[in-house]
Amino acid sequence: MTKKRRKTTGASPIVGAQNASQSAAGGRSARAIPPWRKAVYAVVVVTLVLGGAELAARLTGSASLGGPPPVGTRRFVTWLAGLSSDESRGPELYAEDRRLLWRLVPGTRVTTSNHHCAPGGERQTVRITINDQGYRGRTRPVGDEGTAFRVLCLGDSNFFGYPLDDQFVFPQVLENALRRGAPGRPVHVINGGVPGYTIAQGRRWYAEKFADQRYDVILLSYLNNDAWLQPQTDAELFARYDSLSYSVAKLLQHSQLASRMTAWLVPAVAPEQYVPRVPRDEFVRDYESLIDAAQSRQSRVIIVDHRAYPEYEPYSRQLQELARRRGVDYCPVAEQVAQRLKDLPTVEQYREQAERAYRRWGELLGQRPYLWYYAEYYPEHLNELGAAWLADQIASRIQTPRGE
Repeated sequence: MTKKRRKTTGASPIVGAQNASQSAAGGRSARAIPPWRKAVYAVVVVTLVLGGAELAARLTGSASLGGPPPVGTRRFVTWLAGLSSDESRGPELYAEDRRLLWRLVPGTRVTTSNHHCAPGGERQTVRITINDQGYRGRTRPVGDEGTAFRVLCLGDSNFFGYPLDDQFVFPQVLENALRRGAPGRPVHVINGGVPGYTIAQGRRWYAEKFADQRYDVILLSYLNNDAWLQPQTDAELFARYDSLSYSVAKLLQHSQLASRMTAWLVPAVAPEQYVPRVPRDEFVRDYESLIDAAQSRQSRVIIVDHRAYPEYEPYSRQLQELARRRGVDYCPVAEQVAQRLKDLPTVEQYREQAERAYRRWGELLGQRPYLWYYAEYYPEHLNELGAAWLADQIASRIQTPRGE
């Protein structure tokens, strides 16, 4: 009975030893790859998969749609830089900024050309100088409030001087005009214009750079960018830039795969759902805030309305009403230029600037007289003659006590 049980239920000592050896070997094999190595393998596999997906996304990437990308994207800042400087390479004119969305890069010098001209017209050289304080033009001394007459031009691309050379931008020629009217007294006009800025950005820019200084006059000129329809308002963009997601987005900003996934996860806003970058109630509130800040330091305020598009007329009406209510000067540029076009001898007054306009536009000036004053086919930004003419009008207004 014992032998039978051993035959039916027992195992051979040799076979048992072999099984035990195989089991031990299998155990050693399972433990042969240390955890750190498995982690490395996993990273390599994930990198290869994501790298392959990124490569596929780049190879199959569709062409960009026409028009500027939405504000608040790296592509918008790149587009704005190309528009302002007409340069695909060279110094960066703008940098993204969490507080302002973007800012001018201090110490930048760009030599480019004004690409707005008639076929065969002269493509004129343009120099753009951003000083070490981050605004265009020469650095103005601080602490001379008691001796110098100081003017701050706070606005968008019209004050910045798109697409003009340093010597022809409005703040510079305004300084020249004020010096002619008050010889012997130092005059400093600061160019606080930044292309693309709204009043919401301007408020932050003023608080950061200019609020601790005193100015005899502050010119305010924001409108066209405020009324510009976009998927998000500036206030929403500020909130996004203050969030953790902005830091993550910065790490992934060059990834086509991340862009594809974002587009898939976050559906694009339909154009009919676009909103103004600054709604009109916020527009008025921000203007009021800047007027309060200026008047609290005994600065005279002049609102310069550079409205370019008829559909932005409601914003102009808000500005005009605000100026009346707050007792500040209001200058509607487009309406005044329209009146000037009936008085073409004005062109003779600014002969050097008129000659530049003629070399740029030629016989087209006969068909489109507004090009004597404007830099583009569509009358949005003033050219050299327009800036000089406006500077003389503003200088005359500044030198005339309010109410006279």
